[in-house]
Amino acid sequence: MKKIIVFFILFLFIVVSCKIEKIENPEQAFDYVKGIKNYVSDVRITFKNERSEESVFLRQYSCSNGSYRLDLEEDRIYIYKDDKIFVKDLENNREYFLDKNFDEVYKYTFLNEYIKLIYSMDQVKYFKESYGEGDQIKSFYGAEVNLPINNLNINSAVLYLDMEKCSPIKLEIFDINKEVRILVEYLTFETLEDIDLQLFEY
Repeated sequence: MKKIIVFFILFLFIVVSCKIEKIENPEQAFDYVKGIKNYVSDVRITFKNERSEESVFLRQYSCSNGSYRLDLEEDRIYIYKDDKIFVKDLENNREYFLDKNFDEVYKYTFLNEYIKLIYSMDQVKYFKESYGEGDQIKSFYGAEVNLPINNLNINSAVLYLDMEKCSPIKLEIFDINKEVRILVEYLTFETLEDIDLQLFEY
């Protein structure tokens, strides 16, 4: 009899836990993403203006201790750590440091930085949308914020999450006229329980 009671209680606990973890709205989705410890992602960033577009490919590493690394093709490595940005210029064989506020673009492409921005802003627009037809319908959650930057070309941004996986799909950065100036596409995204800390060493 005791075994039956224990089993029943365990079953109820599992059911309740599953309900807690079930994601039903954008706020819950971004809460879930906030809990991601470490990840690695391949990213394409497209810079747009009235005349042309230019894309760069990079790989991001994010660590739960607040450190980030960005490998910009074969040209540069950026390490964000201790309120500084370490730059290793592979093309010119140089190394130097930048102030953390120097970067107005790349830092917001890190998932953790955008999530921190969401939770520090008074006004966040959450939404849920779908597009496509039949079996090709794709659904996503979004969160739009104004960026704390005094730059008319980088005024606001929207991060889109895949509804099923709760992983980032893309980040759009808009100018003051709501034109997309920077498109960030997360081509791959892998969460990690552990990550090599040597990746973030200067």
